Amino acid sequence: SASQKHILLEAKEHITLVTEGGGYITLKGGNVEIGLPGAFTPKASKHAWEGAGHASVNLQAFQEGKPQDFKLDHRYHDGEGVSGAEYEAVLPDGSIKKGKLGADGKATLSGIAAAALTVRFGPDSRDYGAKDKTPTPDHDPTPSDAKLDALVDKYAAKLKGVK
Repeated sequence: SASQKHILLEAKEHITLVTEGGGYITLKGGNVEIGLPGAFTPKASKHAWEGAGHASVNLQAFQEGKPQDFKLDHRYHDGEGVSGAEYEAVLPDGSIKKGKLGADGKATLSGIAAAALTVRFGPDSRDYGAKDKTPTPDHDPTPSDAKLDALVDKYAAKLKGVK
């Protein structure tokens, strides 16, 4: 446990750590895979490139999960809830819980004895329509090649020297 200054993660096939930014580290078999959308910057006062190492592990079975509540919160990019959308929550045992989100895009699944589940959401129950009715007089749905080239030149000029 972390209170004993040590955390041991064990898995039969692989362990993957993922960040919201898209970076990940996967330990699979005797290999390490690192995936990054950006730079890789190792920092240390020394780098010791030594030969192969190995550790074995006796996998322990996980205890059954205690029933818990899962809070669903499905929103649009502007933070508004997806009102009244139907959902299906698929539990690890294959069973399915169905329901509808509230007007705020939220729902609670109670008494679920699982560490994770997969949720599929349906569409918003309200009619679709543009919220912002601000006119866009400069909008051109079919710009010419010359107009596209001019726009690229205009905005690319602002990027010179930016890395």
